[in-house]
Amino acid sequence: MLTKLLTKHHQQEQLNKSQIKQKENIEKNMIQKADTEVKKPDVTNLDEEKKRKQKAEILEEAQKRIDEIKNNKDLSDEAKQKAIEEINKAKDKAIEDINKGQSKDEINAAKEAGIHKINEVQPDGSIASKFEPKVPENKVEVGNPAKLSDEEREQVRQNIEGANTFPDGTTVVVKTRWNSGNHIQRRFN
Repeated sequence: MLTKLLTKHHQQEQLNKSQIKQKENIEKNMIQKADTEVKKPDVTNLDEEKKRKQKAEILEEAQKRIDEIKNNKDLSDEAKQKAIEEINKAKDKAIEDINKGQSKDEINAAKEAGIHKINEVQPDGSIASKFEPKVPENKVEVGNPAKLSDEEREQVRQNIEGANTFPDGTTVVVKTRWNSGNHIQRRFN
């Protein structure tokens, strides 16, 4: 009887071990299945969408500058063509740099550098190509550099005009870009 009891106890122990093992296997399989079913965010698609938007901004800015140059009646066709070629080179370089970007910061930096280069192009023979404005000594205190109020924008414009003697017909434009702070452009007619 003792043997029978020991055998029964041994069988129960084996059954318990088997059930525990089975339960562990089920849990392990569930965890493995859950790991394979969890969808990780597709950063590549996010970056590609960001790149597409940034490239569109580069193309838009380049086209805007090209149109300005084409519409400038004071420039020779040769000066216009040379400036347009420089803008296209800056545009192509910016798009190449955006495509190489591995993070949102790199993509943004490439776009901002590209826009800066595009807007830096001044046709030979234009007044802007011969004039470098002075930075005003009296800086304007602003609440949020990325979102200038109309009053702050006007004060910046007045300070720039006060620090410089621009040729007649010059318009100083202070633009605000939401992700890069302020961008000041000079336009000479």
